[in-house]
Amino acid sequence: MKMIVITKTRKTLAAGVAAIALVLAGGCAENDDDPGGGKPGAGRESKAADGGTAGEAAGADRSGWPAEKTAHGAPELRAVVTEQGSGAVRVIGLADGGTVRTLHVEGQSRPVRTEDDTHVLLPQGEQGVTHLVDAGIRWEDHGGHQDAHHERPRVLGGLKGEYPSHAVPHGEHVTVFDDGTGTARVLHVGEEHASTDPERELTAEGPHHGVAVTLETGEMVVTVPGETEEDLPVGVRVHDAHNRETAAFRDCPELHGEHAVGDGLLLFGCLDGVLVLERGDGGKWTADKIPNPAGSGGQERVSSFAGHSGDAVLATFGDEAMAALDLGERTMRRVDLPAARAAFTWDPYWDRGLALTADGELHGVDPKSGKVVGSSKVTEPFEVSADWTKNQAALAPGEESVYVTDPFTGSLIEAEVARDGFDVTRTMELGFTPYSLTVLGMAD
Repeated sequence: MKMIVITKTRKTLAAGVAAIALVLAGGCAENDDDPGGGKPGAGRESKAADGGTAGEAAGADRSGWPAEKTAHGAPELRAVVTEQGSGAVRVIGLADGGTVRTLHVEGQSRPVRTEDDTHVLLPQGEQGVTHLVDAGIRWEDHGGHQDAHHERPRVLGGLKGEYPSHAVPHGEHVTVFDDGTGTARVLHVGEEHASTDPERELTAEGPHHGVAVTLETGEMVVTVPGETEEDLPVGVRVHDAHNRETAAFRDCPELHGEHAVGDGLLLFGCLDGVLVLERGDGGKWTADKIPNPAGSGGQERVSSFAGHSGDAVLATFGDEAMAALDLGERTMRRVDLPAARAAFTWDPYWDRGLALTADGELHGVDPKSGKVVGSSKVTEPFEVSADWTKNQAALAPGEESVYVTDPFTGSLIEAEVARDGFDVTRTMELGFTPYSLTVLGMAD
């Protein structure tokens, strides 16, 4: 069953999918075929360093990925797939499966998609750098609508640090947190301007594995470190646009995971529940705690968030469950999965979470009912890796499909989305071991 969405714009859907010595791109190499740094307009048949086309250079087998004709005015999606164990970054055109370009940075990374739907951040902690990539997604006005007019992907620059970890997009700003220094740096990344030159920075009380988010109001929320650098944070501090502290909340042991619902509500995963920060009248911030469900195990806690639909938010909960949060009632409900969770993402079309489990099943999770609402087999069963740097499956939503990378077979899988399940439509053997991915091109 093909799902058709006619009531939401591409920009609405993309929004739901929803550190330092500064260096230029000279610290990272693009393909040798582009000595000029990536001129706009270069297409899918650009020559790679070995003399073949970019698609040939990647070694992909596209026999299971028949090309689909893109209708006039329709999105032309691109997947950004990073390689395990290297700094190779493939930009793949999803209509025909061709590699648009292979870029190279220092080390493997998880691409962080920005809200303008054309840029990604690539934090590389071990290498001490965060790169900014322009995936080349472009739209131009044409007769009352917009047409895709994509350009050649390129690396725009890099931001040096000691150990950059989390990069958090919010509006046209991305806040990169450097664990090694405890410093948060704010980059402007939007449709009209994107740069690795920090507009602002703020240093926490000390180095730690932390996170920071900058709101459109100019306020920045930064984590409070624990007793040692190895400890997870214990709370957050709120700062105004001039870096002056305006509030502090320390009731969040072993903080990990953050989520912003607009500019007035922030969520943080804690060992004992979810810390909820809310801006009230006069701009004053208050805090509340949503406790873990009764009977939860000692190692079960929220550690990351999958997305939201109004007052309903999904989060991970331990290794084999999700948590459905009701922000209005301030309650948390456990959603059991049939096997260990390997990956998750947010489906902006059905307003629900998507979770891939080790039995090879992909599940839709309703954040309001707290139930699994549809499941289908998309891969063979596998073992979830305890090493977060290796053998990680990944999920990313597209326009009418969800995309899955399978590191055990080296494949990219497309599954069409329906309300009650998923139908695998195309599979490509990539010719390398994928580490992570994101999909761009849905915004107008």
